[in-house]
Amino acid sequence: MADNLEHPDHGKDTPYFAYYAALVNQANMLMDSARTGVYQQSILGNSQTAFLGKDVLDVGAGSGILSFFSAQAGAKTVYACEASDIASKLQLIVDEADNGGKNAFLKDKIKVVKSKIEDAATSHSIPKKVDTIVSEPIGVLLVHERMIESFIEARDKFLKPGGSMFPSSGTIELAPFTDDALYTETAQKSGFFQQTNFLGVDLSVLQDAANEEAFSQPVVGMFPPNQLIANTTNNHLIDFYTCSMNDLTSFTIPFTWQITRTALLHGIGGWFDLHFKATQAGGLDLYLSTGPTAPRTHWQATRLLFREPLAVNAGEVVKGELKFSVNDQRSYDIVGTTEIQTSKEFYTAQHPQSKSNPYVRKQVWRLHDQTYNYNYSNMYHIPESMAAAYSGYEPVA
Repeated sequence: MADNLEHPDHGKDTPYFAYYAALVNQANMLMDSARTGVYQQSILGNSQTAFLGKDVLDVGAGSGILSFFSAQAGAKTVYACEASDIASKLQLIVDEADNGGKNAFLKDKIKVVKSKIEDAATSHSIPKKVDTIVSEPIGVLLVHERMIESFIEARDKFLKPGGSMFPSSGTIELAPFTDDALYTETAQKSGFFQQTNFLGVDLSVLQDAANEEAFSQPVVGMFPPNQLIANTTNNHLIDFYTCSMNDLTSFTIPFTWQITRTALLHGIGGWFDLHFKATQAGGLDLYLSTGPTAPRTHWQATRLLFREPLAVNAGEVVKGELKFSVNDQRSYDIVGTTEIQTSKEFYTAQHPQSKSNPYVRKQVWRLHDQTYNYNYSNMYHIPESMAAAYSGYEPVA
């Protein structure tokens, strides 16, 4: 990995890997039927083109579910690379199969590699290039946790020319939203520091800092589609087949929206879509959305709240950009600029000496410093699991 993309030091990585070593957290991801189902369908549906008789690498294998799907799809060998201690639990399943116990279809198929994909020792454990790489390197708003870098590192080190990657790309989607209740709830978090006489102490000097802290936290949780106040989204595509490490270091998403109804614009809503497409022709193309109209996933959606809302009228054009830059918390700092285009231009013309503009908002959000709001549970459900379509599937010999 390039020097300017190094992950946090080992001490900061410890809680990260400890989280994924816990079976209860692995279960939470496995029970996400939208996530697990689309992975199963993409792997089994591309058996003939990308898995049957192939060597496969599973990056960040976790409990091994993608490795198991790959074996079901007929993979010859699956290298399950996992740095956390969940690798020992995965090894128990593999040993049971290799010794003639449960999950016989896994026998002599899975090789557990307990290390980071970036470690030099990993290359000794994976002695050859593979035909296909599978991974679930996705975090909140697609890029949180910076695991996509490991996915790309694996591509550059271990994927044969013309090999396949699942998923093949991800897209960040952005749209303006209104939510007075969420804004009020967030503002109240800093209300304590408005006090001028708390046990004889004036705390109000901390009010601005407390307010900035509260509004720099991305709010993770689903929200209803009717909170969006534009009919279009702006997006940023990350093609996992072609993107570079530098593409992940920093990137900018410009946006332009025409407002559909008069409202207070409280911030920017964000989510992501995943695409699963093999390089070979004839495979199954699949798509997973985490947006407001899609089935809920464990990633949820994300909202970036303004410290001060913008009053917008139907028909007005809102423009701006979000700049993403990696930080040392396995995440990103996001710097945003948002303006009501016509109002901003008119105000500037009328007040050429003004150093501020009431129609412009500039703010920083720290993607790792998330807070949560689960008040809304969307009405869209998958009856059982998307995997049910393959409930009668027999592993490929």
